[in-house]
Amino acid sequence: MHYATYARDYIKFKSRHHQLKASDVTRNVRRGWDAMTAAERNYWNEKAAADKERYERELVVYKNSKLGNAWQARVDEENRTREANFNEYVSTFGVDSKSKEEKEAEISDTNAPKPSVSAYMHYDAYARSYIKERHPRATDAEVTKVVQRGWGDMNLVEHNYWNEKAAADFDRYQKELARFNASKPVDEQQPSDFESLELEGAIFSV
Repeated sequence: MHYATYARDYIKFKSRHHQLKASDVTRNVRRGWDAMTAAERNYWNEKAAADKERYERELVVYKNSKLGNAWQARVDEENRTREANFNEYVSTFGVDSKSKEEKEAEISDTNAPKPSVSAYMHYDAYARSYIKERHPRATDAEVTKVVQRGWGDMNLVEHNYWNEKAAADFDRYQKELARFNASKPVDEQQPSDFESLELEGAIFSV
């Protein structure tokens, strides 16, 4: 980052009479880093190490100050709130308690209904398809990062849209599963999602 900051400013200054795109600047920064010798990289690595030591010293002083204590109290409260929200989500929508072997056994019958999936998985499938269609060169890691950011940035109404799709999918699966099991001997019937969830009151498996 030390090098990138320096190189970006240098490139922007040298090309101030030209209109360079941000992607062009980034490409030149990467090219400069890749072309460096070991000695040149060590210069920037030493700057980064010195900056880290400076930050750690200042952080200790800050954490022991009144402002630092207030900041830590806010962080602790935010963590407790985040954990409470997560626990509430799990208690509402449940968790997938099936082992890999159990899942493989459930899908071994090709005639078995397709299991329902969580709200996130419905969104994930849509978002990945949408992004890949418009950015075919994006890597899987880049797509995943955008998908996760999109989910985290959603408001309650948007989350509810995907929750409703998941609930409808769960109802579909339960109906198809009931019909499927009706045609099978008891020892060959597929377990219901309700029977395989650890938490009571779950609506669908994540």
